[in-house]
Amino acid sequence: MVALYEVLGELEAERRIAASVEIIALRLIDLRELVASGRVAGIVPMALSVAEEAAGLGLSALAGAGRALALCAAGRDSTATLAVLARTLRLGEQALGDILGGASRG
Repeated sequence: MVALYEVLGELEAERRIAASVEIIALRLIDLRELVASGRVAGIVPMALSVAEEAAGLGLSALAGAGRALALCAAGRDSTATLAVLARTLRLGEQALGDILGGASRG
């Protein structure tokens, strides 16, 4: 995230981070709802969206989990999809908590 501040400046970096955090949070909710309702077709684009936003913030573990989730869902491996979804949600919640916690301390 330091690179964002260097490239974009403080105000624009804060806007970008806030927008990405919101997108990630919404996508994680969407993923949970898609799986709970059995609508697995929508998992791939949601997971890739999480991966893209996470990568943009330098959250490499979350980005990797999002990509892995998309691969599992595309391969129609329900056991792996559920396991990787749990990991993605855990990493996402941790990353968002770290970002938001840091912002409130900031």
